[in-house]
Amino acid sequence: MKPPSLLDRRAFLSATLGAVALGLTACAGDEAPDAALAAAPLRDSVPKGTKLVVGDKEHQKALEFSGEVEKFTFQVEFANISGGPQTLEAFRADALDIGAVADIPPIHSHWTGIPTKIVASKFRQDPLNHAIYKLGIAPGVTVATLTDIRGKKVAYSPGQA
Repeated sequence: MKPPSLLDRRAFLSATLGAVALGLTACAGDEAPDAALAAAPLRDSVPKGTKLVVGDKEHQKALEFSGEVEKFTFQVEFANISGGPQTLEAFRADALDIGAVADIPPIHSHWTGIPTKIVASKFRQDPLNHAIYKLGIAPGVTVATLTDIRGKKVAYSPGQA
């Protein structure tokens, strides 16, 4: 698996910072109806004392490794949350400002009355050439496609990478 290109990392970081900025915009001002909030101009600075609770380890690590988290002019707390159900429960408990989940949790959130909003979405434009998972192949065995494993033995060993 080849490492992400500089362009991929910059795009990811830009999306991350955009999501953080949107989260700040949502929690930075007085309570207002959605239409009034959308029409209001963006603030030039973050109000003193602002704290943003982020529930997404992927974004935490991207911000930390890039050094961008050190440039924030507000306090950021990273919650130890993993997965949609925990993220939704944190929103329900008013313990989280921004988080990341898969496709189904926002539907469940809306259905159960949790006031959350989708502010960004990511998808894989080319999942075949940029796969999430790769097959672990024994040394000396060549497998380029799934059809190459036809007729071969496949072993599963839990707990081993």
